[in-house]
Amino acid sequence: MTKNKQQFSKFRLGDMFNIHPTKSYGLTNSKLFAHSGKVPVVANSSLNNGIGGYTNLKPTEKGNMITFSDTVTSDGIFYQPSPFIGYSHVQGLYPYENIEPHLNKNTCLYIVSAFKKATRGLYDYGLKFTRDNASNTFIVLPSLNNGYIDWEKMNQDIKEIIRVVSSRADTEINSRYNLLNNSGINSIKDFDIKQASFSDFSISDLFPEENDIRRGKRLVKSKRKKGPIPFVTAGVTNHGISSYISEENNVPFSDDLSISVDMFGWADAKNYKYGFDDHVVSLSHEGYTIEQLIFISAAINKVTFNTMLFSWEYMVTKKRISEIKIKLPVDQGGRIDWQLVKSYIKYLLGREVTSISMPLRKD
Repeated sequence: MTKNKQQFSKFRLGDMFNIHPTKSYGLTNSKLFAHSGKVPVVANSSLNNGIGGYTNLKPTEKGNMITFSDTVTSDGIFYQPSPFIGYSHVQGLYPYENIEPHLNKNTCLYIVSAFKKATRGLYDYGLKFTRDNASNTFIVLPSLNNGYIDWEKMNQDIKEIIRVVSSRADTEINSRYNLLNNSGINSIKDFDIKQASFSDFSISDLFPEENDIRRGKRLVKSKRKKGPIPFVTAGVTNHGISSYISEENNVPFSDDLSISVDMFGWADAKNYKYGFDDHVVSLSHEGYTIEQLIFISAAINKVTFNTMLFSWEYMVTKKRISEIKIKLPVDQGGRIDWQLVKSYIKYLLGREVTSISMPLRKD
């Protein structure tokens, strides 16, 4: 017997969900996070499931909900499994009565994936991802012969994906242990970087030359001359690359080894040349390796992006980023222990770092 081929149909999100802002306390971050707790605050972030931090205040929203930030791009579409607190410019997808009974973790994750795919690359700082745009977005979902959504198929597909990914994760963990054992280090505890001594270093200490810290220049989409060079704007997805341009464009271009830091403090190490706009600051200094830049990037993110230090009202500038202090491991003489940095990055990535693949072109 021939198995029937799965069919798919397009469904308008606005016909499935009432999309409107989530409820927030309207507090400043200092007051919102004045007391730590276990209740997540979903903020305008493209990382960590959109969670900006945790507090002891009561949740304003139920869990089992899809959220997104309308501040810029569609990078911040996430599924929130637990009750949470909303945030300014965070939109919620509130299901209509005929949709709500079908929503669980798996079906919501499927919708998130379809939603992201349908909106990827369509919105930026010039064309913001508003709830009206979201409502009018059509997503592709499995469908039945009668035209209705095939919820069971969605549920089973996500279950299988989770099973495969979990299996691969187990394999990766084993390979990391093998790498550790072959490195001459006796145990995970011996290699725990938390056991190292750390000291504070400002970004201006690490990038001391006049042209080590540079800010980009605005270049609107309509005036970008296409070419082979990545153009980096604010954003986490695709390493911040929004398009590809030629050197004819009147913007700064990075060194081959550098760190891009966007307006919200997201730092990303790169080992290829790119142009960058006025929402990005580029950090480079002769002599750094890619392992060192990866470690510095992570240290920057811990201080800036992870704490939501920067925002639309207080965004990254050359001066502000230069004054940031990060913690780096040091040897007994107080010098930065770059050998430990290299070994640690190699351990985390499971390989020697010789290059970082440039993301595939989107245009």
